[in-house]
Amino acid sequence: MVVLPYHELKVNDYNEPELERIIESSQTEWFNYHNFLTALLPLDLLRKDEFYRQLYNKYPYRPGIIKLPKYTCYNWHKDDTRGVCINMLLSFKGHSHCLFAPDRIGSLDSHGFVELKYKPYKRYIFNNQMEHMVVNFEEDRYVLTLEFMDDKHKLSFEDLLTGITNGTYMD
Repeated sequence: MVVLPYHELKVNDYNEPELERIIESSQTEWFNYHNFLTALLPLDLLRKDEFYRQLYNKYPYRPGIIKLPKYTCYNWHKDDTRGVCINMLLSFKGHSHCLFAPDRIGSLDSHGFVELKYKPYKRYIFNNQMEHMVVNFEEDRYVLTLEFMDDKHKLSFEDLLTGITNGTYMD
């Protein structure tokens, strides 16, 4: 069985109109965080959603929106501290690719990859400890992301996936 570096969560779709208003607002404060433009979100916004509320009770997180400008590539990397996150693409007008390279070691010139093809309003567990990259084209790209308080040494992709798929994150 092939284990993918991401997993689509089988929970209700999340379509929060306030996220679009935050993205479009001139009042939104964007700051540089790991070479992404990032806006922090109020925790209460996500806690209106049953899944996010129950998830926070077991796995506390900080929510934010990541912006990748058009015609930008965020090159191959593994995250320094994050073992896992939950992401949801917020922009669907543009053309972008999120790629994982399970077999990439160092600076290999040729290697395989797996693409995460985001579906609208679907949430994905994302393995930040597998080499990954994003290539973005003609529109700015926005992703809702949850950064867990526990780092890669305390919370892995496998731990979170097991906790969520077995329902052990729920009270």
